[in-house]
Amino acid sequence: MELFELKSKVYSYCVELVDQKIRNLENQIQLNKQAANEENKSSMGDKYETGRAMAQLERDKLTAQLGENGKLKKVLSQLSNSKIEDQIQIGCLVETSGPMFYLAISLGAIKVETKDILAISPVAPIGKELLGKKVGDEIPFMKKQIKIVSIC
Repeated sequence: MELFELKSKVYSYCVELVDQKIRNLENQIQLNKQAANEENKSSMGDKYETGRAMAQLERDKLTAQLGENGKLKKVLSQLSNSKIEDQIQIGCLVETSGPMFYLAISLGAIKVETKDILAISPVAPIGKELLGKKVGDEIPFMKKQIKIVSIC
C-alpha cells in the first residue's frame, strides 16, 4: 500500500476512534443523568445527598473527558491530508527504520490494515524529536537510533 493511501486510512481511523469515544462519553453522561433522576425519586437524607454528590463528580469527570476528546477532534479537523511533506510536521505519517508514527494526536498504538502505527502528539518527547526532521535524519528512540525512511 502506498504511504499516501495509508496516511488517509490512518487519519480516517483516528477520526472514527475519537468520534466513537465522544459518542460513548455522551451516552455515559446521559445514563448518569438518568440514574441521578431515578435516585431523586427513591432516596432521602444523607444517602440521597452522598449519592447525588458522587453522581455529580462522575458527570464532571465525563464532561472533562468529553471536552478533551472534542479538542482531539478539532486538531484532526485542522490537518491536511493532501500533500507529501519534505520535513515532518503535524499530520505527517512517518516511516522509520523502527516503528511507524502518525504525528497528530495521542492515541497510542493503532493498527490500520496490517500496519502497526504509533499515533502520537507533537508535544510528546518522541513527537518533539520528529518535528522538523527530514528523510535520512536519525533520532533517538528507546535507547537506539532510528532513521527516517519516508514522510507523507
